[in-house]
Amino acid sequence: MIEPIRDNELADTHAINAEYLDETPNEVWKAQRDEQLDLYLACRVLDRIVGICYGATGQGHVTSGTVILQGIAVVDGFSRAGRGSQLLQTFETQVRRRGCHTVSLGSAGGCVDQFYQKNGYRPTGYMICAPADR
Repeated sequence: MIEPIRDNELADTHAINAEYLDETPNEVWKAQRDEQLDLYLACRVLDRIVGICYGATGQGHVTSGTVILQGIAVVDGFSRAGRGSQLLQTFETQVRRRGCHTVSLGSAGGCVDQFYQKNGYRPTGYMICAPADR
């Protein structure tokens, strides 16, 4: 079952985010989720949270009608069973409910790229990052 993250699930979902995606402080995680309630999703199996997916609107270079997918993760032991794809599909549904038409995301390559391509995504651009002192 995939639904928006509930208040009593913030600690568990933050732990998944910290382990698999990034080290956003707990207070920031909660504040971001409070601003984008419908775009912060949890995948549950027998009342256990086994995956998360989240995003936001209106950031930087992104055009109107675009939502940024900031992170998606399924915990070890529960992956490779379609849960990531279900999270992504539910996220896309939430994006459409907002009246938006585009999902933008970044990928580090490898199996992550394969996941997105399997779900119908295609690269539209590439970004190369280099240290500022170069």
